Amino acid sequence: MLRLWLDYEDLTRIRITPGLSPLAQTVLGAQALRGVGPEPIPGGWRSRTRARLTGPSRLLLDLVPSGRWVPDFLTPYTLVPGFEPELDAVASTPVRRIRDELERSYGPRPPVPWLPRLAGGDGETMRTLVRGLRDFHRVALADAWTGLSDHLCAEASRHARTMARDGIGGLLGSLHPAVRWTSPVLEIETLRDGDVHLGGRGLLLMPSVFVTGPRVMVAATARRRWWSPRPGRSAARATPFRRCSAGPAPP
Repeated sequence: MLRLWLDYEDLTRIRITPGLSPLAQTVLGAQALRGVGPEPIPGGWRSRTRARLTGPSRLLLDLVPSGRWVPDFLTPYTLVPGFEPELDAVASTPVRRIRDELERSYGPRPPVPWLPRLAGGDGETMRTLVRGLRDFHRVALADAWTGLSDHLCAEASRHARTMARDGIGGLLGSLHPAVRWTSPVLEIETLRDGDVHLGGRGLLLMPSVFVTGPRVMVAATARRRWWSPRPGRSAARATPFRRCSAGPAPP
């Protein structure tokens, strides 16, 4: 159980955004591809995506198996938004951080042969991973990006209406069955345990269809940390894709 402690400043800095970054959607999409259950995107997304995967993009699946903690360096925080700046941030991750986060996720002996090379700072392995991230986004999300953005925008608007009607407590208490709000603590049933005192940094709430299928999940970030409900927990209700203004697909 992860416990986020929110003080007054944190509560005044809660924001809602229409979805994760392009790279975070890509990484969670790869994890969802390895999962089971309802399709996260209608129309046979899993089978269509598997048929189009390239060699580098298949490597990404080794790094994000369903039910494991996703290393934070794969979902970096960047001051300049966009897919390519995020890929640049991944490529420039310090080797020590990569090694520590891979060990946290897989232990000292990763089961995938190429992961020790990545942990050791091999440049070609990192370049292959970046190609895999770019290729996976192209084959898995590019065609669906507009509809996905519409849906996430509509979900963000729904959460904003909940906060306007029921207040911050009403919003935090309605996010997901695995997220519980008992002031001043937001408890999340996730793959991580412990206590995090946000210290005025606030929360950024983001819908995503890829956490446990087509039902809407909400991830939270404070600076560079991302959290989402434990895989396998479903939200209280599903919502269909709805139209809303959407930005262009990342290149």
